[in-house]
Amino acid sequence: MSYIPKEAPTGLVNGINTLFTLAHNIYQIDDVWVDGAIYLGTVTIAGDEINLADAPVHDIEVDYFTSTPSSPVSITGLSIATIRDRVRQDLKIDPGKNIWTDAQLERWANEAINIIYTQSDLKLSFLEDSISLVNGTAKYDFAGDYRKMLYAKIVSTTGEIDIPIITDGLAAFKAKYDMADTGDVPQCVYEEVNQLGVWPVPTATAAANYTVKVGYISYTSDLTSTQIPTFPSKWHYIVEFYVRYRALRAIPGKEQEAQLALTEWEKWLRISLADILWRQNESLTFNMPILPFKRRK
Repeated sequence: MSYIPKEAPTGLVNGINTLFTLAHNIYQIDDVWVDGAIYLGTVTIAGDEINLADAPVHDIEVDYFTSTPSSPVSITGLSIATIRDRVRQDLKIDPGKNIWTDAQLERWANEAINIIYTQSDLKLSFLEDSISLVNGTAKYDFAGDYRKMLYAKIVSTTGEIDIPIITDGLAAFKAKYDMADTGDVPQCVYEEVNQLGVWPVPTATAAANYTVKVGYISYTSDLTSTQIPTFPSKWHYIVEFYVRYRALRAIPGKEQEAQLALTEWEKWLRISLADILWRQNESLTFNMPILPFKRRK
């Protein structure tokens, strides 16, 4: 699916005519600009034609999404393979797959889907991991699917005890306490350089008597080429903007096209999240990462 900005349709602009024809069939109208301002009246769509409730006097431009008969939007949604193929069709500069492999395009599609899942709290699993302490070792690797720590406990033969997670106050904590201090009982945990830190540093006694249990949110597994995202199908097409952005941004001379794709991705991500979260009137903020992380190492 392509996004066509500021197309001037054919049709008389004379203050009387209201019927205009665009160059492509219309999948969805983004904005209609009439006489230099966004048109707020009724717009009727039929194929490649639009009919306005009011006639333009000076000019008309349309921002819209196209649809092609060969790849319509399915009621059940778009599979990863369909998203990949539609992006390749829209880009038109790599039919031989010499620039981007199918695997690359599918990976970027999964990045976009995981951003949506993460921002909307969809498809996240809540898991626990038990970490064995080692004498003299302060830091430990998280589980492979770790995303965010929810709670921590020390576990012994007598039961479990919640311990604090030092987050925003880690710098102040370090300034107050000697991080090299050792102890027989863990007092708190923290996250640093993508590892779990335990303070005080466990002694042999701590290692023999305790483990640390971490409750965390996990990442979802990537979708295969035949699988379909589980968020509402009407928003599946926005994944294409993100894939286009990732594909174009490294190609010399395509910076403007990449920026356009990024702008559309960010805009429609906010709108889709508001819809998914049933907060259509709430302003949501999304900061675009250069490379959305999945597995922290």
